[in-house]
Parts: sequence; C-alpha cells; structure tokens
Amino acid sequence: MVDSRKDKTMADGLDNLPERVQAVEQKLDALSTSLDDRFDQVDAAMADQRLFTEFAYGRLDSKMDAGFARIDQHFAQVDGRLAQVDGRLAQIDSRLAHIDSRFAHIDSRFAQIDSRFAKVDGSFARLDRKLDRFIDTQSKTNELVERRLRLWEPPT
Repeated sequence: MVDSRKDKTMADGLDNLPERVQAVEQKLDALSTSLDDRFDQVDAAMADQRLFTEFAYGRLDSKMDAGFARIDQHFAQVDGRLAQVDGRLAQIDSRLAHIDSRFAHIDSRFAQIDSRFAKVDGSFARLDRKLDRFIDTQSKTNELVERRLRLWEPPT
C-alpha cells in the first residue's frame, strides 16, 4: 500500500476519504484556474508582442520604402546627369570629327603646296644651271675680251 505523508497507510485514511477527495478536487480546481490564468497571461503577452512586432515592422517598412524612394530619386538624377554627359560627349565627338575633316583638308592643301614647291624647286634648279652656264659663258667671254684688249695695247 501507498504510504501517506503522515506515515499512515491509505487504508487507514478511508475514514476521511470524502474530505480528502474534496481537498484534491479543490486543489485541481485551483490548479486549473491558475493554469487558465497563466495561459491567458501568456496569450495576452503574445498578443501584445505581436502588436508591437507588427507596429515595429510597419515603421521599419515605411522607413525602408522612404529610403528606397530616395535612392531611386538619386539614381534618376544620376541617370539624367549621365544622359547629359552622353549628349555632351556626342557633341564633342561631332566637333572632333569636323576638326578631323578640316585637318584632312588642310593636309591635302599642304600636299598641293608641297607639289608646287617641288615644281618651283625644279624651276630654280633649272634657273641655277642656266645662270651657271651664263656666268661661265660670261667669264670665258670676259677672259677672251681681256686677252684681245691686252693684245691691242702697246707694250710698255
């Protein structure tokens, strides 16, 4: 048999069994009520925590949305600036292409001038040769004239 706390066997306590059953029922009722109260407190705490979590999530979500909106706005501004830079670079490319064509035209003009200078150089070379021959002829003529003049002069 099971011993009770008072070192009595259960058989000895059959006399006050209804009172003991009543006491156990009261303890069970109190325990049940206490558990219900605790579960109600846990439910309330969980509901409060859920409300706070939803509130905090809502605030965080709105802050993140605002931050992403600002980032999107900055990206749009950067895209606009890059489009302006692209436009300016296209203008610069166009101007450089025009300058390149002008330099090509100038190069062709220099080539024409070079060919004309080559012709002039050839003409000067021919003129040089003619002058050299003329000078040689004049020198020879002068020598001949001097010889003749010396031959006509009376001896001294």
